[in-house]
Amino acid sequence: MKTTTKILGSLFFSILLLGATNSSAQQRIKPTVKKEVVKEKMVEKQNTNVSNVDASKVLNKTNQAITAAFTTVKDKKVYTGALSKAVHHQKIAKKLMSENKNFRAIHHSRMARTLAFRALRLNKNDDHEKWDYTMEEQELFGNGIPDGELIDELNNTYPNNQFLDEKITEKDLKDIEVKELDPADSNNN
Repeated sequence: MKTTTKILGSLFFSILLLGATNSSAQQRIKPTVKKEVVKEKMVEKQNTNVSNVDASKVLNKTNQAITAAFTTVKDKKVYTGALSKAVHHQKIAKKLMSENKNFRAIHHSRMARTLAFRALRLNKNDDHEKWDYTMEEQELFGNGIPDGELIDELNNTYPNNQFLDEKITEKDLKDIEVKELDPADSNNN
């Protein structure tokens, strides 16, 4: 009987020890989460937060700033590349908006407007307050997309472009125009 009790006691202790070891091993294993999947979900959520109407407002206001920079650079002829980069960021923004990637579109437009402001300032035109970012726009931008990522996308989209303002001022700006959307139209999100 004592032998049976010892065997059962040892067996019980072994099972108890094995279970404790197994549960602590399970606790150390971290679940693997694919960063790409998380990023896709975040982008989806961000895009749903920016309607087509809101995106078109941001892009159109940026177009106004770019047009002012275009006129000033053409007149004053201080070529820095800022205007050219602004136009090209805006082209990317327009394309992204047509693909319903509104969050990314407004960030390229934000970058374009910042570059348009730079072109205005470097050409001695400080009259850009009317195109400054509103609180509503800043809320849409949220934490945003880092400028470096947007610049990389610009350079990858236009790999051989030298971004010369001289070439931009020889053309018109028709290719960055965005149709103004009516908020009452239910098809605009």
